[in-house]
Amino acid sequence: MVQSLKTIRLMLCFSLGFLLLLSLISGVAAQELTVGTLAPALTGKDIQQQDFNLSRLKGKVVIVNFWASWCIPCRYELPFFAELHGEFKERGLEIVAINVDKDIAKAHQFMKKHKLPFTIVLDTDHALIPQYHPSAMPTSYILDHNGIIRYIHRGFHKKDQDIFRQELKTLLNKKEEA
Repeated sequence: MVQSLKTIRLMLCFSLGFLLLLSLISGVAAQELTVGTLAPALTGKDIQQQDFNLSRLKGKVVIVNFWASWCIPCRYELPFFAELHGEFKERGLEIVAINVDKDIAKAHQFMKKHKLPFTIVLDTDHALIPQYHPSAMPTSYILDHNGIIRYIHRGFHKKDQDIFRQELKTLLNKKEEA
């Protein structure tokens, strides 16, 4: 019994050490973004294969959202974002939804069903994920007009709708006062 516990501990320590070593070798230090930090640069191709650069949206309040067609909460969140876009676009809201599907056809199928009036950036090779480190699908980062992350949402529930609206009103009012 004592010998088997020692064996289990040894295997666990070896496994954890191996994972740590692997992350150091690969250079991956998955550090999640936090509120109050500058949003990382974000460039890519949108759904029309046009160049996209987040820096062009400086001066606007921006929702940067990571989503996938297989994500059940995303199926509810993105139509809600279309609603928010209609409500707040004239006041300076931009929404950038980053699709992480490997199969672009699934993203197109989803977008055909849900007419999304905002920018969709494709990340089929997952090059953008390491910059933001979303820990759940969907994850949304709300940026102020200076590109600072002010709110982070992981997952989506119907009750989040009022929270999103209040956060956006707060940031858009600050922008209008400036």
